[in-house]
Amino acid sequence: MRMADVYYSWSNEEEEIKCHEMLISLDPINQYKALAPDEVNPYDSAGDIYTLMGEYKLAVQNYERAIAINENFLDAYMSLGHVYLHSGKYKKALQMYQQFLTRATNQYERSAGYFMLGQTYSILENYEKAQQSYEKALDENAFRLTSFDLLHDIYFMSNDSVKYNELLQNSYNRLKTLLTSETQRDRALGSIAWLSLFQNVNIAETMEIFKLAIKELEQSKNPVAALYLTNLKFILTLLYGKMEQYEKIDPLWVDQEIIPSELWRFLRDVQNNSYSDNWTFYGLLNTLFYNFPEHGFDFYQPLIQYAKENQAQSIEMMFRVFLADLYRAVKDTVNLNAQVKLIGIPDEKNWLVIGPFDYKDGFRKKYPPEKKIKLNKTYKEKSWQIKWQHADDGMEDGFINFKEIFERDHWKVAYGLIYIDSPDEREVQFRFGSDDGSKVWLNNQEIWKLNRMDPAIFDDNKKTVILKKGYNKVLIKVLNTVGDWGFFFRVTDENGIGIKDVRFVVADENFN
Repeated sequence: MRMADVYYSWSNEEEEIKCHEMLISLDPINQYKALAPDEVNPYDSAGDIYTLMGEYKLAVQNYERAIAINENFLDAYMSLGHVYLHSGKYKKALQMYQQFLTRATNQYERSAGYFMLGQTYSILENYEKAQQSYEKALDENAFRLTSFDLLHDIYFMSNDSVKYNELLQNSYNRLKTLLTSETQRDRALGSIAWLSLFQNVNIAETMEIFKLAIKELEQSKNPVAALYLTNLKFILTLLYGKMEQYEKIDPLWVDQEIIPSELWRFLRDVQNNSYSDNWTFYGLLNTLFYNFPEHGFDFYQPLIQYAKENQAQSIEMMFRVFLADLYRAVKDTVNLNAQVKLIGIPDEKNWLVIGPFDYKDGFRKKYPPEKKIKLNKTYKEKSWQIKWQHADDGMEDGFINFKEIFERDHWKVAYGLIYIDSPDEREVQFRFGSDDGSKVWLNNQEIWKLNRMDPAIFDDNKKTVILKKGYNKVLIKVLNTVGDWGFFFRVTDENGIGIKDVRFVVADENFN
């Protein structure tokens, strides 16, 4: 289990899964139980492993055994709720989350319980109770900003945008009161920035808050101030760009390197570049660079060079993705194609996607694309129809963003389809990351599955595969609960460098 944790921290989920499979084959429950017969951990850990692999029945048995040993073991109630929710047993999920809440001991636990109740009620289309639950989650924890995405849908479904905007304003004001807290000030600043950048709340006021914070920090003698100052200026730069106040950006960086040595050290230690965290902010930055591409080239080139020198390849490729997007914006096809080949990433429009399918027991359920690809067929799903379409999400940032492609996105399932044309049989690596769980097929053979509720991380998973000569079909299934939804995917050699003589091809009915 400890080895699995280490591999997880290194984003090597292929080896992590091998550890989990070894654990199962060793019958860890009986061995662990013999060492610690009165502990909940053997059963809770086994439940987690079985959940990751989609073995829900065995997961339930182990979580229930943990509760039998200790009826106040909170994690088991939450985990049981998740298993029932994923398997479509919604009433049982409600019972588990409610039992979790009756045993919760602090505001953060209560917020998590109410949030999961809200998700379950939403699936059951009891939007009144869902709304109440999400609002309670925010009352207990002002930083649970994901609630806004879900409340947005509920309020706009009832044409009550006024109340939604009031809720945003109240949350903004509440976060402002936390700016005086030594322990919560930094987190409150980040949350206020999120509300302004992504929900358009009080942008001018947020600018003033950040200008004041920058002024205070510039006068500080704190030895770690330089890195934090860069972070604050980065956010203020995005706010200026959002308001098209471009003339205020250059003066912000006078007498300071855009990329100081403190930031280099930070970047060196970054392991995971998730879409939820870093990616969206750099995407915003690139929309600013569209107006000033030379600034963008000057920004990314030293970052790429530093990453190469420090053997931080996933960071190097991450910045190459955004550099390629800038070359695309200025129509420099030569440099664009060179970057894309080096990264090993398809043009997003080469993907065909289909969805959203209803989630119920989505990880185990076989939807039509898993049975037979019919590119010209339209499917009826509850009250809507779906068909294959090109993956146009509005931004070429390497992430197939289902949230921008599909109108319905909470608790849904979708697929991506592409072909790889190889001149010969060869060994390559698939590098991918998804939000949330995923399955991957190569030429109709399942090569990957993991049922994890996590953000999509660039290069999170690595799988060595054999491409046959000619066309190779790649099908990816991605499940979503709430929030961001989609996947990264690239094809490389064992060193993570794109392979020049393989091509990504849009699926065609004749290939099937």
